[in-house]
Amino acid sequence: MSALLLVLAVVSAVIAALAVHELQIWLERWAYERHAQD
Repeated sequence: MSALLLVLAVVSAVIAALAVHELQIWLERWAYERHAQD
């Protein structure tokens, strides 16, 4: 049971890291486009 929880925790951490990475890329692109319009 603890091994299953460990696997779930690792998978959740990887998914969270990827989500944060994608969000960061999106925010940087959005900020760049917003400044380019000025």
